[in-house]
Amino acid sequence: MKTSITRPAIFGQRRTIVSSVPQIQLLKTKKTITDLVLKEKPSSSSIGVKSVVLFRLAKNYIQFFKAGMGNIWTNYRDLNKRVYGQNWYLVVNGLAANDLATGDTKDQKLYLKSSKLPEAVEELATVVTCLKNSGSLDLSREQIKLSRADFQTMLRTRKDFPKLPLFAFLFALLEEFCLPLYFIFPRLMPSTCVFPAFMKTYYGKSMKAQEKLQELRQGRTYEEIALQNPYTMPQEELKLLCQLLGLGTPFSSVDTHRDLLSRKYRELVVDTHLLIRDGGVDKLDRLELFSTCVDRGLVDWKQVVDQLGHNEKSLYDLLNEDKLRARLSLHIERFGSPGYNVGVLGAYM
Repeated sequence: MKTSITRPAIFGQRRTIVSSVPQIQLLKTKKTITDLVLKEKPSSSSIGVKSVVLFRLAKNYIQFFKAGMGNIWTNYRDLNKRVYGQNWYLVVNGLAANDLATGDTKDQKLYLKSSKLPEAVEELATVVTCLKNSGSLDLSREQIKLSRADFQTMLRTRKDFPKLPLFAFLFALLEEFCLPLYFIFPRLMPSTCVFPAFMKTYYGKSMKAQEKLQELRQGRTYEEIALQNPYTMPQEELKLLCQLLGLGTPFSSVDTHRDLLSRKYRELVVDTHLLIRDGGVDKLDRLELFSTCVDRGLVDWKQVVDQLGHNEKSLYDLLNEDKLRARLSLHIERFGSPGYNVGVLGAYM
């Protein structure tokens, strides 16, 4: 099948689009705030200092939430105006004339819309796979014009935007008093508003699944694990891997897990190609590096939570960039090797 992918000039104009990952560099630790308060008010009582610290800590969280909500809204508006609202064709897939794109309206059937994004991901994954198998996949922008930054912003905004109205309403109503509610119901938070103190709760299921998955995979080689696809992977391992990646619910069936994992893998096929083409792992900043590793199950959640609980530094300062880059680089190198499939996810031996 011959498929052409067209890119309007609009894709090269990233005007108002902003970060789609949590801005954890905005957060200050309790110790940092306490030291600052003691410096400003050296004669204050212990109770007075604690009160000021708690107040400033809450204000810091509010600043972080506002930045997260603002980024979702900015990206949503930008994508709708700059991309989705223009009826651009992402993929021109010919269904007539010997499967060649004819330019006919019926052949240009895949609009780049938020609602059509899953279809676009499927088509792009097919394009990348076909071009790679034929030996004609290159790192130019002539084959796939979409940037990796735009691709990730589309995926993340599509997931986060539906959570924004309720989150914003509760935030406006309760302000700092909404924190206990989010601690109890962490999934109310969009991904851009998940801060380190709540990671143990937000990623609790992923952390437990990761520990069980590592135990289950003990004694097997990387190749044995990597060669598994959603249909050859044992059901228990399949379920744990989906939990690690945040796919499905506790009530999802085996078939649902297989479908979700297959979709996730195809999404990562596209993302991996775009990541390599747009500069590789070394071009990722610290926050994007962390998010990219989370997306592939490459973050050791137990280690992260332990560090946060026994260290006075912020998560942003604690992130070991060298280790994450080395782990992700090795994963990217292995990803797409002949026969390898979803088994590579969550595996960082």
